[in-house]
Amino acid sequence: MVAGLEEASLLRQCPIDRAPWFRAMGPREVRGVAASLCAPVRRRDARLVLSSPFARQLGVEVSSLAEQGIDEEEDPYEILMTGRRSECRSLAVCYGGHQFGQWAGQLGDGRAVTLGEIGGFEVGLKGSGPTQYSRGGDGLAAFRSCAREFLGSEYLAAIGVPTTRALGLWSLGETTVWRSMPDASGEARQERAGMISRAARSLALRFGTFELAARRGDVRLLESLVEHAGAAAPELAVGAAVATGRLVALWEAFGFVHGVLNTDNLMIFGHTVDLGPFGFVERYDPDFSPNLSDREGRYRLSRQVDAAAWAVSRLADALAVFGASRADCEDAFRDAYAAERRRLWCGKLALEVSVENERFADQKVLRGHDFTTFFADLAWGAADEFDDPWFRRWAARRRNFELADPAAARAALLRARTELNPRFALRNAAIHGAVEDYLATGEPATLRELHRGVLNPFADDVARLAHLNTPPPANAPPQRGVSILT
Repeated sequence: MVAGLEEASLLRQCPIDRAPWFRAMGPREVRGVAASLCAPVRRRDARLVLSSPFARQLGVEVSSLAEQGIDEEEDPYEILMTGRRSECRSLAVCYGGHQFGQWAGQLGDGRAVTLGEIGGFEVGLKGSGPTQYSRGGDGLAAFRSCAREFLGSEYLAAIGVPTTRALGLWSLGETTVWRSMPDASGEARQERAGMISRAARSLALRFGTFELAARRGDVRLLESLVEHAGAAAPELAVGAAVATGRLVALWEAFGFVHGVLNTDNLMIFGHTVDLGPFGFVERYDPDFSPNLSDREGRYRLSRQVDAAAWAVSRLADALAVFGASRADCEDAFRDAYAAERRRLWCGKLALEVSVENERFADQKVLRGHDFTTFFADLAWGAADEFDDPWFRRWAARRRNFELADPAAARAALLRARTELNPRFALRNAAIHGAVEDYLATGEPATLRELHRGVLNPFADDVARLAHLNTPPPANAPPQRGVSILT
């Protein structure tokens, strides 16, 4: 049990829209504020399906309504989050963003609310109903998209990638939504709704939060956001550039593609947020994009770094009124990305960090191989069957490293095995199968088994989960995307 939520500091430090709002009023344009007071919809059909160990570390209890025995007068969402009632005011954040390179105007939390803060983290709900920013949407989320986001954030955290943390995954048993099919047809169907609770250092400070204020010429709001972020604007912008450069390098090193790398989906502290049509590349393809609506491949695997660099420039432009420099931010991003990329790719090969070894990590050799399996086999000595000149050159480099500095070579190999080359991959087919099994039977056994693998991707005993970790066959068609709408 925790003492309860503290009110979000954004409420104290930035202008807030306190005007009465009812769902029947619909979405609206909101100006001059960082967020709007907004309560989540109360639903009594929430059933807990998965909970994260991180919730317990944070001191948050998550459970189903039935397990709590909640009566009609209590607030189910506060109890779901903290095990007790709280008087904190919840809010929906106001932000804008560039989507696929075009300015989209006001966006905002259309189906999410921030409930408050615990232990230095903002905590909130996603899929909790319409807000002032729903833009004609229902404010809900399909259970399948919630399950994907929960498992994706758990896996990213387990492999060491900064991310918003999932706390709990719920199925809303009596609530359904209309969503496009997660395939190329785009056909709409009615399916189960879901909800997740999540935590992050910030759920509000997106690139697009600053962009919207700047676009509207609202210097007062922009200044309050900078003060809330805790740094002068030039340092804030450069810090965000560095954090984003490192984040993208990490994504690439683990074959992760966000899928919707718009400026409203990038955070100034450099953590992954809003896992929608994301994916991990399986049979290596630099042009892989999991988002079926990204028809031009703007956010594909090989172009994420360019998309992120472009977004960093937009943040610098938004903060230019306070002295932020686009050139400084672009340089900081590229330098941070390059240094982190070198460290990671040399590390994945268990070689010393050098420009020469980074160049040796030629990704062309990955073509035709399952990305995760290739590096896991390399690290664990199971790649002897690779009849390839590149592999023989890699083995020679490893031997030379071991002769020159045995202790450093052993440390590099250990790190490759326990930090950089997971043996368990989060595969779209496994997620899809586990979700379909739950929707058909109401039993979460397969989802929970997949969750156990996600939490321990470097474990020695992943063979027991081989049925959830099977690479696609060599003659499989190109890896497809996963969804258009969630």
